[in-house]
Amino acid sequence: MLLESGLTEVQELEAVFGKTPGLKLASGLWSRYMRGEVLPQGTLLPAARNTLVHRVAKFFPRTSDTFYAPFWDFLEWDPIVNFDLVKSTYLKLNEDIHVQFVARIEVDGERVPTANGKFWYLPKSVEARRRVVAALGDWDSLTVCLLEARMSYAAQNFESFADSQLLACKTIARLQKVQKLQAKRLQGVLLTMEALCLDALVINVIKPTPLNQTQYQTRERCRDWMKNWNRRCNAHAESLSSKSRLAFVRTLQVDTLIGRSFDGH
Repeated sequence: MLLESGLTEVQELEAVFGKTPGLKLASGLWSRYMRGEVLPQGTLLPAARNTLVHRVAKFFPRTSDTFYAPFWDFLEWDPIVNFDLVKSTYLKLNEDIHVQFVARIEVDGERVPTANGKFWYLPKSVEARRRVVAALGDWDSLTVCLLEARMSYAAQNFESFADSQLLACKTIARLQKVQKLQAKRLQGVLLTMEALCLDALVINVIKPTPLNQTQYQTRERCRDWMKNWNRRCNAHAESLSSKSRLAFVRTLQVDTLIGRSFDGH
């Protein structure tokens, strides 16, 4: 909501809502949202049309699009790949995007996606994927990278998995430089998102013993990026008040694997 409102502080957002009929909220509720103690009404019922998220979207129109963006479903690592969810998420992207990842067959004179579990363009090389991702907007790029990483993991394609997941991390890092995302709360959210992406690399690339030179080099790339993330996290933590720093560190330590050793100093 901060992102779509163009505001930079939660207090500013609360002030706007305090003057808006139908959007009066309990004191301190936004901080509880940020800490993950409660979820906004509508989180579990996206089809409903009168939730808090949709009421806010009447004033900041793209709020619901951001809140229900597909990449949220794939940030946290899960080794069990839900092929139906992956396919449906691809198909929710613009056709000029998903046509490059979801194979088609001829049915009654029309080109339609192939059956579940057999839909992915497996032969796409790492270089070809990078070219496609580079041409996308940042949010679509993030979604595609996470989807490609899941499918590569299912296909046991180590190089493709690591490259796609690392591209997701780099996409989030690039978003941290976007002017409208400079609010400190948003910077903290982006760093936490990146930490969740890095968790998958810690589990599948950094911790396992490399079996060949390619895997060793890939592990070193991931380690270097993790150090890069840690430096940026420390810089962000140092820019916060003591109370905000504690909240940021606590979020990382509770919600992410790599954040467990992060102390903000």
